[in-house]
Amino acid sequence: MGTRAPLEKALPVASRLLSRFVYTTTYTVSYGIVFPTVLIANCIPTNNAVVYGFIDGARAASETADQLKTRGLAPPADLTPPLADLTPSLPS
Repeated sequence: MGTRAPLEKALPVASRLLSRFVYTTTYTVSYGIVFPTVLIANCIPTNNAVVYGFIDGARAASETADQLKTRGLAPPADLTPPLADLTPSLPS
C-alpha cells in the first residue's frame, strides 16, 4: 500500500509533462515550419509560370485523388503515358 501514494502523485506530473510536450511540439511546427513557408510563398509573384505550374499540379493531384476515391482506392494500372519507340530505325 505504500506504493499507491507515489503513483497518485506521479500521474498528474506525467500528464502535465505530456501536455507540455504536445503543446511545445505543435507550437514549434507552427512557427518553425508553417510560418516561414507561408511567408516565402507570399513573396512569390502570382502571375508567372511557376505559380501557374503549382496551380495546375494541385488541380491534377485533386482530380487524380477524386478518381482514386471513385475507383475504391485501387491505383490505375499504369500512371505513366506510353513512350514512343526511341530506338533509331535502320535503313533497309
